[in-house]
Amino acid sequence: MTDEIIAGNPGTATQEPVVSPAPTGPTQEKSKPDQMFSREKVNELMRRRIERSHKAFFTRYGVNNLEELDNLVGQAKSYGPLKERFDELDKNHTDLSTNHTDLQKRYAYKVCNIDDKRYNDIETYFKGKNIPIDENSLAQELKTHPEWARKAGTIQSIGAEATPSLEADERELASKIFGVKITKKRG
Repeated sequence: MTDEIIAGNPGTATQEPVVSPAPTGPTQEKSKPDQMFSREKVNELMRRRIERSHKAFFTRYGVNNLEELDNLVGQAKSYGPLKERFDELDKNHTDLSTNHTDLQKRYAYKVCNIDDKRYNDIETYFKGKNIPIDENSLAQELKTHPEWARKAGTIQSIGAEATPSLEADERELASKIFGVKITKKRG
């Protein structure tokens, strides 16, 4: 088709035949008969070729038509902001999860009466055994590690202590020393 020439003005609507130039020289006897293509035939051939090209293009991107391709491009354009929002939410979730885990640990330490100076030791121990720190596991491990528990100190009372009356003690003491029984005065 490279040797074919379209005759006539392409801007006109008239259909003129397309003529191939006849070869010159000694090969003229061996050549095929001249082929004539009308403008309609050329247009039909071009239309088929463009359709095949479009079909291959749409197939390459997994769509069937231009509308589906536009939707796909729109989704691709919105991917960036969606990814940023997802990353932000994922970071917030990770932060909340970490805070929740820390609060669970602190609660377990308080419930099990763990000495503040032992927190790092306990975390290292549990991490090495791959055990989560919670009330139950901490209570279980306290059976074999009583040194983790807070030492019981003396309890300080607030306010005046209730003491027995001195008068009764003095009478008792006097009765023992002197062998005399002292009674309380009436009156």
